[in-house]
Amino acid sequence: MDLTDYNPWKELIANREALGVPDLTIQPLIPYLRSAVDPQKNPDLLQHSDWLPLIDQVLWVLTNLYPHLPFKQELFQGQHPAPDPVAKLQALRNAAVQVPPVMGELDLHLAILDALATVRDPHTAYVRPKFFRGSIAFLPFRAGYYDDPVTGNKRFVVTAAMDGIGIDGFEPGVELVNFDGGSFMSTVAHAANLTPAANDAAQLQRGLLRLTVRPMASSGAARWREPFEEETETFHFLPRRSTTPRMAVVPWGVAKASSLGADFPDAALQPRAMAPPDMEAGETAVGMLWGWQRFRDEGASATEVSHFPEVFQFQTRDGRPGRANLDPENLISATDRDKQFGYVAIKTFNRRASASVAIDLPNEFARILRLLQASAPDGIIVDLRSNPGGDIVAAERMLQMLTARRIVPANFHLANTPAVRQILASETNITGFELFQADARSGNIPDGPLTHPHPITPAVSMPFQVYQGPVVLLVNASTYSAADIFAGGFADHAVGTIIGTDPSTGGGGANAWSYSDLVALLPPSGQPLRNLPGSAMSVAFLRSSRVGPNLGVPIEDVGVEPDIIRAKTLNDLLQEHGNAVPSDLVTFACDTLAGMDVHRIDLSGAVMRSAATEIHVAATGVDRVDFVLDLSTSPILMLPADNLPQPVTVPFHSNGVPPAAISVYGYVDGELMASARITLVRPMRRD
Repeated sequence: MDLTDYNPWKELIANREALGVPDLTIQPLIPYLRSAVDPQKNPDLLQHSDWLPLIDQVLWVLTNLYPHLPFKQELFQGQHPAPDPVAKLQALRNAAVQVPPVMGELDLHLAILDALATVRDPHTAYVRPKFFRGSIAFLPFRAGYYDDPVTGNKRFVVTAAMDGIGIDGFEPGVELVNFDGGSFMSTVAHAANLTPAANDAAQLQRGLLRLTVRPMASSGAARWREPFEEETETFHFLPRRSTTPRMAVVPWGVAKASSLGADFPDAALQPRAMAPPDMEAGETAVGMLWGWQRFRDEGASATEVSHFPEVFQFQTRDGRPGRANLDPENLISATDRDKQFGYVAIKTFNRRASASVAIDLPNEFARILRLLQASAPDGIIVDLRSNPGGDIVAAERMLQMLTARRIVPANFHLANTPAVRQILASETNITGFELFQADARSGNIPDGPLTHPHPITPAVSMPFQVYQGPVVLLVNASTYSAADIFAGGFADHAVGTIIGTDPSTGGGGANAWSYSDLVALLPPSGQPLRNLPGSAMSVAFLRSSRVGPNLGVPIEDVGVEPDIIRAKTLNDLLQEHGNAVPSDLVTFACDTLAGMDVHRIDLSGAVMRSAATEIHVAATGVDRVDFVLDLSTSPILMLPADNLPQPVTVPFHSNGVPPAAISVYGYVDGELMASARITLVRPMRRD
């Protein structure tokens, strides 16, 4: 196949400035792989003397810092491959010391990837050296699956195809019959072999992503080495309205650009969370390759689109079509066509260009929710499908904006090993680990594999409710990491109804750290960590557990079960992947919202008098209203909601001092359902 003039690659290069990747290059797969092992073209090849220190560092992290390992070994006992990365790395260590070497460098990296894959944990990942970073192997189309409504079987279809692919009848929605000569299901399983997930549904979705998009730094396949096989893939598909399969042959290309890198950032100033490197790189690559990050709406005002379009997409029934790939008519319930609903998709809890994700994303989410409160007062859909995670503090702060109930942040545990206890007992303070260190220094360490639970999101940093109204949360098996934790908190605090297309979310319950963060932030005593030679790594450093009615239940491997499981249709699949079709899932979510009660408190017209503040209060769907001054936990006034005086006279503090803010809480049968706050310092009149 002549690839010198391949149209999809030409189209990408021609539009690289518009795509935001001005340094983009594309080359065939085999020349790229040959360059990777050529010292003249890859000056960062490791010396054989570097191999043993590399393996030993990875081994030390897993045996001393990794809290999931004993649970993984028990849960996946008897499965193949067995979750025993330690045994695999020890065997690799024995092979690596042999002289002359019995393997090549590519074999070494693939063996480490294979060892880490046994724990089925995308957070705990290996990243190959610099040459591979920013390199994405890809095919010129994407695939997905939906559930056949008649048979219940998975049906695999094309969800996107690049311009210029040149295959007659090949378009979104056509069914894929087989791939590379094998059954489609077995092909997907093979694609996920080096980057497995915690449950079968997540494995299937991640396998589908890696079937056509593979970050070379953090995933791969054993056959991508000498002797190389073909650099093309062959598959069969059924054109629309046809029962005769048609064969297609497409090449693997390798896109390389600095912004596609799976590089880990430099050491953070405090413990941080991250999306798994391969998932984040894969989603970033998808955004670039199909132009989704160019989210534009010509003629729209600044308030109609997100300031961070790679993170948020939102829309209302009266909004402009296309902002979130939804027809506004899709936001109507057949059971009550007059109700006004809104939609906001949170694509990730990360933003690579921001140094303050935990502040920037909640602030933007609050702005969007205020817009939705005005235009969609009867309920909103929050879509976390395929959100790979990111900053946990940002996620928990954003969750608080959807409910009047105070969110109790998720708990986290460290591995209870001698090395961790020595690190915590050190005189060196670790920012954000004060509670863990206090346990160690006082000898308050429990028996068992984990330390005591503590949150990493300060409860005092939680914001106030922003959106008042019913909320439906959409999730799938690719809802992962911080998105898992968001979904868990949503369920544990009864924020609304969770609708999922899979039996659970992805099961990524951890606070992941990069290896460079471990080196920079952990005290030198008790740990031998040094910079990895050439490579990088992440590890699930803290294991999360849930709160409230599910206190102590882990998210890792378990995920969060939806309240309602709704099989994914072809329309759902195509809409989720950017095609302008009505989503059956969104329609179902609107019908669900239509049956949910609205609880809301509206405040206006505050006037400060000599000893009290007068406020106009409109209470919807509540039977009691409490008024609380400033940071007090006790109400200064409690009134029935069915005949509120207008205005309501709210007394000052008992010492006569006027409040800076008044919080108003609405209850139904003693259960908190809505809240609103008004700040009185600057805008007040005082007679």
